Amino acid sequence: MVCLRQDAVVTVIPTKRFGQEYDLVKVETTFQMDQPFPNDEVMFVPGKEVVPDAILKLMTDNKFDFGPKLSSDVVSKIGDFSQEVPDPSRRDETRKDALLGYLITYMDQIKLTPIGGSNYHISYEFRLYPDQEGNFEFRTTLPFAGLGEASNIDIQLIMVLPVGVTFDPVKTKGIAINGLELQEQTLVTQANRNIISFYHKADPDFFVTYKYNA
Repeated sequence: MVCLRQDAVVTVIPTKRFGQEYDLVKVETTFQMDQPFPNDEVMFVPGKEVVPDAILKLMTDNKFDFGPKLSSDVVSKIGDFSQEVPDPSRRDETRKDALLGYLITYMDQIKLTPIGGSNYHISYEFRLYPDQEGNFEFRTTLPFAGLGEASNIDIQLIMVLPVGVTFDPVKTKGIAINGLELQEQTLVTQANRNIISFYHKADPDFFVTYKYNA
């Protein structure tokens, strides 16, 4: 199954400013597939259960994407875990699959129901914690894990940051599958709110790093 197009709008709710340890990130996305998903297909999405800091650090250190994951893709990756474990040549694969299996225990499952034809809409939210320097890094890969992509897929990401934060123009970027760096487009509203957008016809990873003004 191939994804033909995906649009995502990300809104950051500045809960950190009001005494929480995190910001709340809400994601609304629509995507078009070349054919409908099977009726029994589900997707794992970030849940409201708090992921322990130690697990978050472990996942971050191993470059895990906390974005949605197709259940069939997860099953295919961890389905041979029992064969991986006794094989010393597959230790890296074993560790990654173990982390993936642990990660999805903190995620919710949603039914993939089309909104028309082979078009789908999902929404989810998660907590984004700052690093020791106060930087928040949002990262995602589009299309989501487990979705195949057309060679000329249309990808668009729009992220709306809170008033009173500054994004890092160096760390904020898109990285295409061929390693090409994608330049973000920015708009600053009259209320000093940054809106960042990317558009690309490929399979990019997106990174947006921001920090509250002192």
